[in-house]
Amino acid sequence: MGYPLRVKMTEPEVQELLELHTEYGLRPRTPWGLVGQCLALACAEPLMPYAKTPDETARFYAEHGLETRKREVRVWAEFPRGDIDDWLDPEEFDLAYDWQWDSARTGETKEEIRRRYWRDEFPEESGWHEIAVHEEDGWCAVTIDHVMIAEAGQGLLPCPPVGRLRDLEASDRSRELLRALAAATRQVARALDDGAYGPDAEARMPPQCRWGEMSRADWVRIEEWNPWLNDMDEQDAVALAARLRAEAPDVPWRSEEGPWDTRPLTSRMYFDLLREGYRATGRKLDDGSQYRRGTFPDEDGRSWYLAFADGRDHGLLDLDPDDPEAFAGWLRGPGAAPDHAFEVLAGHGYSRCDLYPEVSGRGWRLRLSGPSGCHGGDLARMWAAMTDAGGAVVLDDADRVADVLDASDTVLVAPVIETDLYLHERNGRRYETVTHVYAPDDELAPSVAWEPVEVPERQL
Repeated sequence: MGYPLRVKMTEPEVQELLELHTEYGLRPRTPWGLVGQCLALACAEPLMPYAKTPDETARFYAEHGLETRKREVRVWAEFPRGDIDDWLDPEEFDLAYDWQWDSARTGETKEEIRRRYWRDEFPEESGWHEIAVHEEDGWCAVTIDHVMIAEAGQGLLPCPPVGRLRDLEASDRSRELLRALAAATRQVARALDDGAYGPDAEARMPPQCRWGEMSRADWVRIEEWNPWLNDMDEQDAVALAARLRAEAPDVPWRSEEGPWDTRPLTSRMYFDLLREGYRATGRKLDDGSQYRRGTFPDEDGRSWYLAFADGRDHGLLDLDPDDPEAFAGWLRGPGAAPDHAFEVLAGHGYSRCDLYPEVSGRGWRLRLSGPSGCHGGDLARMWAAMTDAGGAVVLDDADRVADVLDASDTVLVAPVIETDLYLHERNGRRYETVTHVYAPDDELAPSVAWEPVEVPERQL
């Protein structure tokens, strides 16, 4: 009995197709019919013909009673490793590798070396990949593992721009591989129609392709370390988690509740409190990639801000540090106080930490925020140090940070093709941490509560 999701296209062919995209930057603009064959994965009815005008597209949707002009289907398929010649035949191996040097060193024959390289390149008997097809308003695209490999539709030329012979060769080869992928999608489509997709995927799809959930404590126990503490001692982390739950109330933005300081707020006070926060995390001035020694004295909080913050201070560093009116005017001035000025631990959208001054009729306080999934230890130590230094500081999502410190929450296990490792919304829940299971026999796999395999619906 065969496996419905094991297609004829081989794993070396998939890797070659992905390499053509990454090495040459090709996103082959192929004839609609060829890309449209892959769209058969999504469509139970005959495919939409190539639409030359928006009116033709509109008529097609109206005739079929479609309410939207967009459809997308994602499936997993198994691609066998195949024979060694599916990777490189002897002549291609000669061109790709300097095997003679390896032979002189090890005494192996060319064929022995070829087989060893092949097994090193493809150690598993097969590889699983996600195929997705997207169609909208006469435009169609095909992706593998989130990598766009082909598109066709209105306004696109039937072939990519070329300027070199090897570009032409790469384009021709990509079409051959795309034909193999189209055949693979037709096989998966049959499995969807026959109801065989779900049982086969549930029985054989490896953990690195699946979604699940596990306790952070299990992850830490199995891996024997906790990367989310930012090099913090585990006992200190547990103690600090208890302190957060006791002393760091959940205070919404602009709420009158919580701690307030009635002293005039200056930029020096802001920077000096921030310096204590940096020190508590174990950071040192010379560690800062943006530190410019001599700009300010080493004990000046502005030196620490220069070392570790985003760097776009928007005039904050130019203020008189002891003048509360200057700081207040900068905060409320037109176009002043942009977000980046308060990005005290630089990062991208979901790994940055901010320290915002919050001012009201009751006084001022500093609001510390950031992702506990990658800065749990940093956030907790900065909050404690600035609070102990006499600052009125609130920590956003303090309970969530505490959960990370004592490993009392859960982490999301995602397919390895998902790259957002910190924040993720899934099934109505927000997960601070996303992790992966890389191999079928991974130790983590038995501890995971796996979600049922998603079986996509065939669409018109």
